[in-house]
This record gives sequence, C-alpha cells and structure tokens, in this order.
Amino acid sequence: MLTSMEGYESATTKAQENRNVNEYLKIDDISAYLNIKTKTLYAMVESGDIPHYRIGRLIRFKREDVDLWMEAKKVIVRNPQHKSKRMFISSRRNQYIDKVVRKTIDGLTG
Repeated sequence: MLTSMEGYESATTKAQENRNVNEYLKIDDISAYLNIKTKTLYAMVESGDIPHYRIGRLIRFKREDVDLWMEAKKVIVRNPQHKSKRMFISSRRNQYIDKVVRKTIDGLTG
C-alpha cells in the first residue's frame, strides 16, 4: 500500500511527464533535439514543412507534434539489394558513356 508521500511523489512525477510532453519548445531546443541547424529549421517553418505554433514573431514547437512528424518521415527500405542493383546499372551506363567520350575525343585528335 502506498503511503501518502509515495502517492504524492508518483502524482508529481506523472504531472512533470505530462508537462514535458505538452511543453512548448523554442527553435533552439528543437534544433538540439533533432540535430538540425536553426537556419534549416527556420526555412522549414517558413515553407510549412514542420508543425509549429506562431505567436506573433515567436515560433514554438510541441515535442509530441515533432515526434509524430518525424515518424511520418520514416523511410522503410523493403529490398536493400534493389539499391545495389541500381548502382551497378548506373555504373555500366557510366562505362558506356566513358567509351563514347573516349571514341569522340580519339576521333577529333586522331
């Protein structure tokens, strides 16, 4: 059974967690959280790419909104071999282009 002090501490911890989730963060805070330059964030705000709140000239973010936005940006690689296959094809194309360029140069000089 919880004592009144333990119940108070538990309720206080839950209140702090809720406050942290609903807390409005400044652009510097989100910059550090996402490891993105503030200049990049300002551009994302102006283009409407990132969820934010504007109070006059102040820009604020909710961590929960940013987390959901990041989750929506998640890229899932379904077939990692497909990428390497594309790289091989483009490498072949580059070799073909190199041959054409060499023949053209040789034709002009020789």
